Amino acid sequence: MKLLFFCLNLFVFIFSSSVFFEIEAKKRRGRKRPPPLVSVSKVVKRQVSNRLNSIGTANPYRKSIVSSQIEGRVRTFPVFQGTYVEAGKSIIATLEKNSLEIDLRVKKAELEKAKQDLLSNKRDLSRAKDLLSRLIIDRVNFDRIDTKYQKSIFEVNRVKALIDRISDQLLKATIRSPLTGFVTYKWSEVGEWVQKGGKLVEVVEVSKIIVRSPVSEKQIHTIKKNDKVRVSFDALNGKTFYGKVRSIIPLADLKSRTFPVEFILKNTKDFAIKAGMFSRVTIEYGSKKEAILIPKDAALIKRRGMSVFVLEDNQKVREILFNPIRSVDSFIEVPKEILKPGQKVVTQGNENLRNGISVRIRGKRSGWKKKRFNRR
Repeated sequence: MKLLFFCLNLFVFIFSSSVFFEIEAKKRRGRKRPPPLVSVSKVVKRQVSNRLNSIGTANPYRKSIVSSQIEGRVRTFPVFQGTYVEAGKSIIATLEKNSLEIDLRVKKAELEKAKQDLLSNKRDLSRAKDLLSRLIIDRVNFDRIDTKYQKSIFEVNRVKALIDRISDQLLKATIRSPLTGFVTYKWSEVGEWVQKGGKLVEVVEVSKIIVRSPVSEKQIHTIKKNDKVRVSFDALNGKTFYGKVRSIIPLADLKSRTFPVEFILKNTKDFAIKAGMFSRVTIEYGSKKEAILIPKDAALIKRRGMSVFVLEDNQKVREILFNPIRSVDSFIEVPKEILKPGQKVVTQGNENLRNGISVRIRGKRSGWKKKRFNRR
């Protein structure tokens, strides 16, 4: 009897539960789903130039291998790789000067003696002129005194030239940087003997940067000197720098049939751009033209091109297929006949949209919730 009563209660519970869940399911099926939530942006019209994209490598503005103009032993070498140096101020190295300073003192003493001899010979010549005029001495003796005077002039000039040369060598014994930049390589050290013309350091100037990029032979004719260029560096998180075309080198790489083009741009105060960095280059050329642009997020890739959902006045969307013309920064240029400036296109939430469905605009108050509340 108890078992029969338990089974009867269990049957009633299961039956009532199934009826309840079926009623709730019908209610849910009867409710309307809210329209998709999307973000929109306006179609814009802008003046844009033709653009050519390429890749390049950053190079220093100038590079100099500093060498010694005289031979000698290195006395001091205060710089090392990575040292910042200033042109004409920073000392790269100094050579031993003791022997030069001794030679200079000797030659200065010789100069004093030569000047005294010159003064004595000048007086002798003055007396000889007086004696010659009174016919006390003949022309032969006068010429001998005059020759001695001329030799003393030559001797003074010779010693002065030797002093100038030694003084110049003393100046050259202190080697200064010819550029403002950084030391990137060293060939010598303190105590080593360097020959005349021997390498000491390499200095690069990076206050400006030269970016060299290969351009194909089909596109090289479109680029002109001083064309504007935009350069970004992956190592700097895509930071963009602006410059211009400095030179077009008219000698192609025979393997790739590309011509090297150099762009010049200004570095940051902390020299963020380093020589050798990989760069992405966008060259603007030709005159500017009007273009109709949509955000890249609004475009959906299709098999035969792209599509964009346009928001109509009735809060419904209309899908338009198109073939993109080109990429312009964060926009895509579209044919002028398919869109007009000011129209709104869907930029977020467009992945699952269908042509003709209603949508809700993110950030805009909608009456859908109110209608659903009133129905209840």
